[in-house]
Amino acid sequence: MRFIDLKYIKTVAEEGTVSKAASKLFISQPSLSNAIKKIETDMGVTIFTRTKNGLVLTQIGNKYYMMANNILKIYADFENELSEIDQMAKGKSHFGITNYIGSILLPFLLPKFEKIAPDFDISFEESSSRELIEHLKVGKIDFAVLHVDPSFHDDPAIEIYPVNTSRLLLATAKNHPLCSDIKKLKGQKYPLINISRLQDERFILTDYDQMSRSISKRIFRAHNVTPQRIVVTRNIITAARLASTGFGVTFYPEIFMDFIEHDQNLDFYALEDGSLSDWELVVATLSQNYLPNATRYLTKLIQEYFHEA
Repeated sequence: MRFIDLKYIKTVAEEGTVSKAASKLFISQPSLSNAIKKIETDMGVTIFTRTKNGLVLTQIGNKYYMMANNILKIYADFENELSEIDQMAKGKSHFGITNYIGSILLPFLLPKFEKIAPDFDISFEESSSRELIEHLKVGKIDFAVLHVDPSFHDDPAIEIYPVNTSRLLLATAKNHPLCSDIKKLKGQKYPLINISRLQDERFILTDYDQMSRSISKRIFRAHNVTPQRIVVTRNIITAARLASTGFGVTFYPEIFMDFIEHDQNLDFYALEDGSLSDWELVVATLSQNYLPNATRYLTKLIQEYFHEA
């Protein structure tokens, strides 16, 4: 089976006639007819049924067509990747990333990118989600890697490339008295909790410009909960460690469970209404801007990392 044979079968199947396919392939009709016959003879199968309206794929022919599509797409993607790498030989890019995602992602991302494009000048800054969006809009950074909530998709100035969707969990000290009766049901990763049972507890929350704080406000509003005691920190790990002492309760990103070591003296709960605690990890760029090859390739690497993790 030759690579050109895949193109012949794919084109004939899509055009429906040898004459149309030959024209598209820039070869003569007899040459294409002979090529199709040879493929069928070599394989010992009939790929097309000849009808008065043209050629129709047989059952085995349909399998061949799908296989040809898959192989040709893999090859096209590979060619595009080689082209992108070649065009990234020189250039520079400055991007933004939130602190904790940076601690997870950058040790993987930057060395891998440098192997692909060693002469490409890439730099980054770490900040809160809100500040990164401001820097993106005024052109201080080329793109941002950050968590967002659903309302972010309504901003017409920003283009979103999804990477990963996770949720905030509630973290308490082990055997918290207000949660001791909650049991994990079969099939659940975490026990389910209604946040209203903790409305009189102290909440350890992140600062106002951090996306996890925005999501916690959404959760409180949906359950008509107004915490009377709040402690603010910019460090999610600090919040979790305080919670482990029984000083209060906090929200902890599930995405960090596999990447950042947390205190073992914690219990984790999922919210009963899971959609309220969802947050998306995305790559954000300005809408209608040309997306440089380096940005597209970095986005691809980020998506691959979380897909494989």
